Amino acid sequence: MILGLTQRRQHYIGNRAIYIHHGEYELQIVYSVKMTIISLFLPIIVLLIAFLSVSSNDRVQWWRIGLAGFLAGAAICGMHYLGNQSIENYHCEYSIATIVGAALIAVIASTAALALFFVLQAAWTISWWRKILCAMLLAGAVSGMHWCAAVGTKYRLLHFYTGEGEMSRETTIVVVICLVGISFLFVVLAV
Repeated sequence: MILGLTQRRQHYIGNRAIYIHHGEYELQIVYSVKMTIISLFLPIIVLLIAFLSVSSNDRVQWWRIGLAGFLAGAAICGMHYLGNQSIENYHCEYSIATIVGAALIAVIASTAALALFFVLQAAWTISWWRKILCAMLLAGAVSGMHWCAAVGTKYRLLHFYTGEGEMSRETTIVVVICLVGISFLFVVLAV
């Protein structure tokens, strides 16, 4: 059975919100905890390296911004495809064109956001709107990459979901709301 869910967001919570075949319990997407944890920490490490490579000295160097943009785009793509790799009961099939398109969106938007951020860094104390613009560009890199990748993803059912050892949808939503709240507070306090 192949399910072409081309209009759905391809991320954990987005996939948790998908009701396949009218919400039939046995057909819902299930994730491996181990691979999910890897797909969380790998991008954090790569993004840390990317940001450190740009900010290693006081002078902006374009090759460093390009390298950091490439690493950030790769981290975004890696998070997405590793996350999909953690799906236990479906096999994901991808279109090469959308993989390339998603990677280009992630790298180009990440590079633009990093360039804008580090080139205009001296003006941050008087121009808060530039930080918002950079955040919007980086969010566009993440969202654009995920939506483009979703267009080329099809799911092939491997086995039915039994529900053993899985968090309920309600518990997942509560956890996500808490994480979003904590992230929001962290960003607001850091600015």
